[in-house]
Amino acid sequence: MTPYTGEVETIAKIGTTPQERGMDTPVFEAQFSKDLKEFVEWFNDTHKTEFDAHPAENVTGSNGAHGLKIETGQFTPFITGVSGIGTFEAVYSTQNGRYQKISNRYFFDIDMQLSSYTGKFSGAFRIGGLPAPLALQSAAGITTIENYIFDSNAEFLALTITGTTIAVNQIRDNNTVVGTTTANLGQNFHIRCYGEYLAAA
Repeated sequence: MTPYTGEVETIAKIGTTPQERGMDTPVFEAQFSKDLKEFVEWFNDTHKTEFDAHPAENVTGSNGAHGLKIETGQFTPFITGVSGIGTFEAVYSTQNGRYQKISNRYFFDIDMQLSSYTGKFSGAFRIGGLPAPLALQSAAGITTIENYIFDSNAEFLALTITGTTIAVNQIRDNNTVVGTTTANLGQNFHIRCYGEYLAAA
């Protein structure tokens, strides 16, 4: 909704003729132009709240386009375990995370590669560092996986977002799910992944 900014001088050109109104043409035009101008001023003033809340020419304000705020940022992904990082110590050659937040939905992508590591994380493998904890409705996928050592009966990997971490699980040929351990990671392990999820806010 936007204020009326159109022609206000044309009302005298429509409707009845000046003679039918008992006026000469200049008086007729002046009277009806005045009435329309007053109406437009009243209309715009009356609906000022709606106009201010729904700008038309520049819809980007402090709260985004019509209240739809879009936020972008970066985060630092890292390798940990479901029960903590344990004795795991990693040297990363790449450790990048980016996200876009639209309302309370996060879209992210991760590029993470190791140069080397020592020790073991506690429990099953997790990628930590997501910008906000999961509330519900998540989806994630892998675009690149390198230097990953599959179990002998594992077919592929599946990602599951939980909290602010991503579980990287193996799916075996009998459709059972088993977690990743340190033994599955090569010294130069590399993963690129992406996903989206709803956060609480």
